[in-house]
Amino acid sequence: NLDMTSLLFLIILGASNVFSKGFPEGDASKVEPSILNSTRNWACPEYQLNFKAMDIAHHGNIGSWQECGQLCQETEYCEYWSWSPARSHPANSCYLKNSDLGAEDSLPWFSGTKDCASQC
Repeated sequence: NLDMTSLLFLIILGASNVFSKGFPEGDASKVEPSILNSTRNWACPEYQLNFKAMDIAHHGNIGSWQECGQLCQETEYCEYWSWSPARSHPANSCYLKNSDLGAEDSLPWFSGTKDCASQC
């Protein structure tokens, strides 16, 4: 049986391995999302925000943030998404994520949680 200190150490060690080694594209889905997510309540959607890490999938030619959110709802392991509109680079791209790590202000991106697929 593990005591709480040992368990916390193992969680931190696992998270530090993730941060130091990174992920090849697509491998982020293998990490338990609950240890990597913030406790922040995100707006639906967040304007000028990009979750820059933990991609599990990418889709091009996505016409709206609502469509990106819908793709997240339909994708196993997806918990968050970030979408770039036509006036950005890469244009009309949807990135599905299993964590909200790497959240940063970024024009003109839109981001949200799995449950955010329409104006709330």
